[in-house]
Amino acid sequence: MNTSSLHTVLDVVLGITPVPGLSAAFHILKLIVSAVQQASKTKGRLVVLTQSAAQLLETLNAEFTASRISESTCVRPLRDLHSLLTDIQSFVQEEQARPFFKAVWNQDTRMEGIDAFHRRIGTVADAFQISALLDIQRMLASGDRARPLDNETVSARLKIVENNQMQLLRRLETPGTAKTHTQGAPKRKQVIIHGDPQYNNFRNRSPHPVVYNDKEYPTAEHLFQAFKYMEHRPDISERIRTLSKSGKRVFDYSMTQLHHQHPDWHRLRTAKMEIVQWHKFTQHPELKAQLLATGKAELVHSSKHKFWGVGEDQQGKNELGKALERVRSSLRAK
Repeated sequence: MNTSSLHTVLDVVLGITPVPGLSAAFHILKLIVSAVQQASKTKGRLVVLTQSAAQLLETLNAEFTASRISESTCVRPLRDLHSLLTDIQSFVQEEQARPFFKAVWNQDTRMEGIDAFHRRIGTVADAFQISALLDIQRMLASGDRARPLDNETVSARLKIVENNQMQLLRRLETPGTAKTHTQGAPKRKQVIIHGDPQYNNFRNRSPHPVVYNDKEYPTAEHLFQAFKYMEHRPDISERIRTLSKSGKRVFDYSMTQLHHQHPDWHRLRTAKMEIVQWHKFTQHPELKAQLLATGKAELVHSSKHKFWGVGEDQQGKNELGKALERVRSSLRAK
């Protein structure tokens, strides 16, 4: 199971023009595919999981197009579908960022997580009453077939690491061997997206409205804050959307409502931020052009926030900058 087979199965699905109610779901699927393709660890079962999600969306789109099901009668299932795909995206992105040895150590947990997602796909199919159109057992069997291939990949990778370590030890133990020092990889050019007026438009509070699910949000900040409550407290989400044109004011209001935010927000926030940025930069051609013009530069959110920015000590996670880089890669691949 490799990247080419991923393309073979998904090219047809990703080429579909989805019905409006599924457009966000198809977009998340594209983000999942992009993350799986970039993952450097074992990916066989991730590929199967992605194919299963694609088959679900393909079947749903056909049923909506044929008017056998309607968006008005599937509000809850559509919400559950969006939540499922967002969770898969977060899971794949975490696997993409996980160092190799930690990935090996957490292999059983990863397999359990993938199995759980397959079960959720079955639950969503039942909610839409299309489970008879999907062969869930076949999806699970495909995942089981991919498991030994992933294990072989891990074993081969560990063997390479072991051989490299042995060669290094022999070299260090050889008398008279000249010691060489390798230069570190050249540091990427940095683009500061907080503090440099040239890139003020990259900030969430820039005056660029974002349309999501046929509703307009005055800024990306509005949509991101609304995401915290959208599924289970839509009244707060709508209040955020309409409260003010000021991103700061809706942020301040959202901070007073945190006891109502999604219980898994800490885990979902990175994926939601990427969705926000995708909509913002695809809906404003001038911003898309400016983002692509940064080339391969590292995008640095130079704020005091240690999660979204680099923090005062420059050791923060810079997750906003990373999200923008992933959106840039997706836009370049289109």
